[in-house]
Amino acid sequence: MQDLISSLFNGFTIAGILIGVLLMIFIGRSGYPFRGSWILFWLGLVSLHQIYYVIVLNGWVASDSLFALLGFPLAMLHMPVFYLNLRELMGFKRSSAVAIFLHVLPYSLYAIYLLVFYFTEPIGLKLRDGFLVFPDQVPSILAGFNGIPIAISGAFYVVLSVLALRDYEKALPGYYANLEGVDLSWIKRLATFIGLLFLIIFLLITLGSTFKLFDRQYVFRWVSFTLTIFTVYYGYRYLKQVEWFLQQKAAPPIAPSNKYAKSSLSDAEMQRIEQAIIQSVKEEELYLDEHLTLMKLADEIGESSQKVSETLNRRMNTSFYNLVNRFRIEQAKELLLDPKASHLSIEGIAYECGFKSRSTFFKFFKKEVGMTPTAFKAQN
Repeated sequence: MQDLISSLFNGFTIAGILIGVLLMIFIGRSGYPFRGSWILFWLGLVSLHQIYYVIVLNGWVASDSLFALLGFPLAMLHMPVFYLNLRELMGFKRSSAVAIFLHVLPYSLYAIYLLVFYFTEPIGLKLRDGFLVFPDQVPSILAGFNGIPIAISGAFYVVLSVLALRDYEKALPGYYANLEGVDLSWIKRLATFIGLLFLIIFLLITLGSTFKLFDRQYVFRWVSFTLTIFTVYYGYRYLKQVEWFLQQKAAPPIAPSNKYAKSSLSDAEMQRIEQAIIQSVKEEELYLDEHLTLMKLADEIGESSQKVSETLNRRMNTSFYNLVNRFRIEQAKELLLDPKASHLSIEGIAYECGFKSRSTFFKFFKKEVGMTPTAFKAQN
């Protein structure tokens, strides 16, 4: 039974390594703008971690070697790099060198902590079945401490990821007229899953190292298996999301809450831009474009997206999303009452007006008109 589990572990882990490397090659050659560096780093880190598991858990290196010990806290790099990848995917401002250093610092401090034991105490600190093993003379509290930083790191970056996603979702109506393809709630679920995984690993490390309540030889084999599944799922969803972003030109840069604080845009300029927006969106029926974005509109009227956004928010008191979809609703109302459009279903009218889903059309129509499209048609 043990040989079978070891064989399955090696097979799944090697498959995960190969998948990670293939994804790195594919993404690297695809040349996705602004969405390549951190995903490549993260995939490389996951592959490296799985190589580490294969080597250490199969006993191919000494259990008290530096390689075995310094690889133990690699999990503390997963979430920082995953978080930086999320920021890159969502169009946040690139992190500074200082910020990146701070993200890497917890792993570095943990590695130094292990090195202190390794070089100053001839007490035989080593790894067994993926767990740090301290000699009996080391207090059990100190021995049990080794899982706490990993758990804290996981929880901290899950919170940061969820907060970043919240800011991103708040910013979306300012940049897109259709939000269906840009929904990143799957990442929120994924981040929560990772947080739970870190918590489980912490509990297993604590229970296994301190209290010795179970046979721990298979714990990190299951962790490696989970990494393989995670790599496949995240790689697939990442590629699908980037494909959507490329269709929209780019993900929006997430602007700070005080983005207009230092604006020099005058009332006269905003009035001129407002007229250009109305002319382009309404008169030229740009709202019918289901892929319409703030960046496309800005290009159309020859202004920067920053100025268009400021005009929409400060002068017109609306978001890009609401403005475009109000024009779409007005067009839908005309089609609902037009005998020449009687051959169109409600869903067909939604698509004709630039909506990408029936549910969004119904939701926005009821918000603007106070009734469903079906009720509106019946009453008129």
